[in-house]
Amino acid sequence: MRIRSNRDQQRGSSFLSVQAYAAVALIGYRLPALVVRTRQCDYDAGSMVSLWFLAPLNSVLNAIAAILLLAGYYCIRRRWLRLHRAFMLGAVTVSVGFFISYSVYPYNVGDVRFQGEGWIRPVYFTILFSHVFLAAAIVPLVLVTLWRALNGSFRRHRKIARWAWPIWVYVSITGVVVYLMCYRLYTPGYSRAALARGVAISQKTAMR
Repeated sequence: MRIRSNRDQQRGSSFLSVQAYAAVALIGYRLPALVVRTRQCDYDAGSMVSLWFLAPLNSVLNAIAAILLLAGYYCIRRRWLRLHRAFMLGAVTVSVGFFISYSVYPYNVGDVRFQGEGWIRPVYFTILFSHVFLAAAIVPLVLVTLWRALNGSFRRHRKIARWAWPIWVYVSITGVVVYLMCYRLYTPGYSRAALARGVAISQKTAMR
């Protein structure tokens, strides 16, 4: 009975790993298309920038990364190694897509100011500063963790993963929180240059 149950678990794990890899492949295939599509949008007076939906896209990518990280942790605790590998590689893929999207957005839009007043400002900036600082710190940690796993140095992989995983999860979750506070809880404050650029391109679009 135990042999059968082990075989059933292995089959179930293999089947789920195939599904996980398929999901990761789909995400990796669609991310470049999503980023390229942002360049094909026009400005309008309301949105102000052709890349306006990169901000919510960044939030979605952060949320997906957090879910994949939690799924990867759940799988490794149950020793589902193939699933763990699939989910963690998926998290890396999504994070790379986020980095590309995040780099494109401020380059075209500029700084976006938080418009909240009162007690919410120190709360927001505390979350933002911790998010930015740890986001910079997590990059080398993830690269080293991934390198050790791919090379089969699993003991050394686990030592650094214990630090990298919770920081990575925190960065992903706070990325969503920052977006909600800056863009949804309050109206985002765009720079005058970005507003002027948006109006100019809106006029060109209207003349077509």
